[in-house]
Amino acid sequence: MRDLAAMRDLAVPLILFSLCSAAWAQELANVIVLEPVSKIDTRGAEVTEKMLLFRKAAELAKYSGWLRNESAQRALRLYRVGYEIAHAGGGTPDYYVALVPGSNHAAVGFRIQSEDRIEDHPRQTYILLDADPSRFETTLLHETGHMVMETLAGGRQLDGKETSSIPHSTATLSDRTTAFSEGYAIHLETLAAHLNHDQSTRQHFHRELVLFGDGPFREAEYFHHSADLASFSQNIARYLDVRDNNFSFESAFQNPDYLRVQLEKARDFATVRDANQLLQSEGF
Repeated sequence: MRDLAAMRDLAVPLILFSLCSAAWAQELANVIVLEPVSKIDTRGAEVTEKMLLFRKAAELAKYSGWLRNESAQRALRLYRVGYEIAHAGGGTPDYYVALVPGSNHAAVGFRIQSEDRIEDHPRQTYILLDADPSRFETTLLHETGHMVMETLAGGRQLDGKETSSIPHSTATLSDRTTAFSEGYAIHLETLAAHLNHDQSTRQHFHRELVLFGDGPFREAEYFHHSADLASFSQNIARYLDVRDNNFSFESAFQNPDYLRVQLEKARDFATVRDANQLLQSEGF
């Protein structure tokens, strides 16, 4: 819990510096793209095998283009700030992305195979990410939040517990370490949704243009919020709940009209969570 308290103290300057519009004079990070040497089992929520073996990817120029978006640049700026706090004067940090099909989480410790040797990086944080350009936006930013926290913890994963019965969201109650870690990563998604200027993000979250007519379920205007509630991450609900401070209310709703209740912003103040529940709430 001491480590968690220390990271809470660092969270405010980390947020402020990461949002600063002034760019670093030098390169933010040395982005190193990896690919697995052999097939990795990604059937669980996270890859649990330790010290996975990778090699450096050959097409770095291709993946560099995927980093030219607002969320990715914000992620690299955040990582640079976290690294500076943990390793003052350490210079430009290495930022590792492992392209693993079906993955989207942060981890600590891996090995790199070259022609004549294997390098161990036991305390290096990195991201396992699906090789899809869309993953290099909000997913990369979210997971970079975890990377930064693991860097501030001395290059180790936080001791969270899988106690939640539903996926990570603003409604989730979990153990306090997991709640703080996931909540920090979720708030980065909220910032990206609120601050990004690209057209797709503005349309997805801010609804500046109403599109009438038929279309795919996840794109049609009529199903916009119901499609979000049917998704794994519910990122529109995350954005609205964090933005409007609706995370402190009980999420278990047993009556009809669940979608209407999610969209309706009026709240019964008698249902505010108690102090212990708030500390277990990822939204809080």
